[in-house]
Amino acid sequence: MRYEITPFKQIGPLKIGMSSSDVRSALGGSPVLVPNKTEYSEYPTEHYENKEAFVFYDAQGKAEAFELTGDQGVYFEGRDLFTLPTEEAISFLMAHDPDPRKNDAGMDFTKIGIGIYIPLGEKIEAILAFKEGYFDDPN
Repeated sequence: MRYEITPFKQIGPLKIGMSSSDVRSALGGSPVLVPNKTEYSEYPTEHYENKEAFVFYDAQGKAEAFELTGDQGVYFEGRDLFTLPTEEAISFLMAHDPDPRKNDAGMDFTKIGIGIYIPLGEKIEAILAFKEGYFDDPN
């Protein structure tokens, strides 16, 4: 499947704001619930093992972020982020958001709603597409 990212709106057929049942229809299969997958996960995350996908929900049960792992064909502006060399992908994304939020395992490009997970600093292992304000401090 080809997953094209539209910043703050969707990644392929997965749209920000979808209900869990709508996500199930889009991805097929039954998810496994993962409590507190990340430090930002206040609510259980759904893991679709058949699609190597994680879905994060807000307090209203609406999807607020999608994480895809593996080489699945995740595109932004026509470029497959998983197949680009890591440094080229970072440069490409920095052209759209020159000041990403960096952490010990990757970067979050908050101006375009895309995060990349590079735990060993070598290859992108996961891509996150998230809603606007996803990393804002609620306080």
